Amino acid sequence: MNQAFIIFLFFISLGYCNAQSEFPKLESSDVISRHFSIQEIKELQKILDFFDNELCEKTSKDLAECYESFFSKVLKESETGDVYIKHPYSEQNRLYTELDTVVFNEIWAFGKTWTHDVGDTLKYIDLNTQGSFQLLLKDIAKYNEGIKYYHEALLAVHGISPSMVGNIAYKASSYDISKPEIRLIIAIHYITLYDQFFRKEPY
Repeated sequence: MNQAFIIFLFFISLGYCNAQSEFPKLESSDVISRHFSIQEIKELQKILDFFDNELCEKTSKDLAECYESFFSKVLKESETGDVYIKHPYSEQNRLYTELDTVVFNEIWAFGKTWTHDVGDTLKYIDLNTQGSFQLLLKDIAKYNEGIKYYHEALLAVHGISPSMVGNIAYKASSYDISKPEIRLIIAIHYITLYDQFFRKEPY
């Protein structure tokens, strides 16, 4: 491999890194710090990094462009009922194994569901309405109308409802993705939907 090509690859990768690092990390968020410890925030950052990297995979776009492109595709996919996320489900499972169990349980809870497709009772993941993530939503809901609706709906149905899915998909422009706590909520929302769509694990 010649030197010129190596230099070219270096600048491409540098541009990609810059694209990923232009927004602040979760540790800079006061509202996150009110609900999670320093170590827990590091765990949450794994979730956000995973989602951000998936949106910007193999592209030199900045995060704002990646999210704009993602939401555009989400709107199109919502007409067919599909979930627009590209990564293999095995990668998401790997993320779960890397997360601290306590942090995982502050975000998600398992239940069971029965589907006609499989004809069996399956394990089902949804947001934990009694965990620290729910309290984070409650705090942000004090000054964000979109999250207020999301939080109230979550408590009403004890999980992600179709109206919550539509609220984020169709009002994406009202969410300030420069705020890491907002991107974390979006990341957890879509990671949860993706899990619900693809998990086929017997209960």
